[in-house]
Amino acid sequence: MNQSIDILREMVTTAISVNLSLLTIQENEVTKRLAGYAALVAVPTMIAGVYGMNFENMPELTWRLGYPVTVAVMVAIDAISSTVQKGKNGCNAGNPLSTLSATV
Repeated sequence: MNQSIDILREMVTTAISVNLSLLTIQENEVTKRLAGYAALVAVPTMIAGVYGMNFENMPELTWRLGYPVTVAVMVAIDAISSTVQKGKNGCNAGNPLSTLSATV
């Protein structure tokens, strides 16, 4: 009787431990995505902040294509960052969470 209770206790402890591990993996994936989105927003914010503070040498004052080129650079940097981020996340052959939860 005591032995079966101990076995059941160990099984419950193992199940809880596996569940906590799966939750941690899921939280890490969410954190990675949020960090990627923050990186996508950070670069255009930095460029706009630099141009917003530089009142004497703003390229759009002397050059007609100043704003379009600046916006194009921001979009290009975001596109490259997004592609790199998708490349890092997309190289996995499927969702690792679905394979882990299927084995539990």
